[in-house]
Amino acid sequence: MSSDFGQQQFQKQQFKHKPSDTVKPIDHDSVRNSLKTAARGLLITGVLSAVISLTCLVGGIIYSATNKVEIQRYWVYQLFGEEIKLNASGRGDSKKTKELKERRDSQAQAAFTLVLGGVTIGCLALSSVYMLYISAGILLVQLRSYRMCKFACILALIPGISPLLVLGMPFGIIGLRQLNKREVRKAFI
Repeated sequence: MSSDFGQQQFQKQQFKHKPSDTVKPIDHDSVRNSLKTAARGLLITGVLSAVISLTCLVGGIIYSATNKVEIQRYWVYQLFGEEIKLNASGRGDSKKTKELKERRDSQAQAAFTLVLGGVTIGCLALSSVYMLYISAGILLVQLRSYRMCKFACILALIPGISPLLVLGMPFGIIGLRQLNKREVRKAFI
């Protein structure tokens, strides 16, 4: 009996834990609830920003396709200053006037294509950022991909990336504050 008693005392001493050593179980539901505001905000910001960006892109393409001549005449031709040279050289059918018109038209077409292409690429690149907001909003609630969620919250704070900066900035701050908490960080997969 004494050997059993000694063995029991040894096991009690060996596995005795201090109160600070105990691991608290993570309550995933409370962590999800603390992140819901930031998740909804990023989701709404991403969806609205993507809709605004793509609407502006489609509207710009439609406007530029229907008003190409006016855009070239009033915007692109003014940029190159060819209209002044054409007016100074006279309205005749001289060889110099034709060359100036051809050069002006080719420059206008090139500038028009470059500007339209640049705007399209820019809108698509920004739309990918808005898709990051949307996916981060979903992942915040699922408690997955901590780094991506934190990156999306940081992007929401940068002026000029989102047309809804007033909406995105507070939710980015809320998300970062919640993500920097130890229990939230541990809850992520």
